Formats: sequence, structure tokens, C-alpha cells
Amino acid sequence: MEDKGYILKDNYWIKCDDHCSTCSTIADDNQQNCLTCLEGLYFIDGTTNCTDDSIKEKGYYFEDDKYYKCDEKYATCINETECITCGQNYYPLEDDSTKVIQKIISQKNTILMNQLE
Repeated sequence: MEDKGYILKDNYWIKCDDHCSTCSTIADDNQQNCLTCLEGLYFIDGTTNCTDDSIKEKGYYFEDDKYYKCDEKYATCINETECITCGQNYYPLEDDSTKVIQKIISQKNTILMNQLE
């Protein structure tokens, strides 16, 4: 039964979370860790959480069978260095929309533009 999305805990079979095909529990805790994701779902980097492509709308990109958080300068991104939409106070460069510049308000309330690599 373990390979069918259940784990044995305290002599009871407990169903894995909806996104997990196999899971484990933390000792003395009811929290589950996905060990493998259901087909079509992948881990979020640094977690045991599985998700689908909808997470891209929340500032993640997919690479090497995992979802990674976009840099803060990107609201959505293609990868670690290419912007789809800019984050708050960041704007696309006119000659390369995948690169961004930051709008910085100085103490004198003048606007400075800082090009980011």
C-alpha cells in the first residue's frame, strides 16, 4: 500500500498529500514530506512541496525538473536572468526587454535609473 500514496503511521494508513505519489512524516509531527511528486508535478527548490505550472504566475520558473523562485526584480521570469514581467520598481530596458533597470528614489526625491545585469 505504501507505493499507492499512503504511509503507515501509528498503525494507521494515512493518505499522502494530494500532490505526492510517495511521502513520509516527520517524527512526532503530522507534517508530511513528499518523496516523489505525482506525474506532471515537480518539486519547488529547497522544499518537499510539489506543484504544477500554475506557480509560474507567482514568480517561479522551471529548470532541471524543479521550480525556482525568480529574482526579486522579476515578477515573472523565463529563467534566472531573463525577465517576462518586472517586479515592483523595476522596468524593462528599451533595447532588451528581458533585462531590467531599477527606479531608485534618492533622498532629494530625484529619480535615478540603475542598470542591472
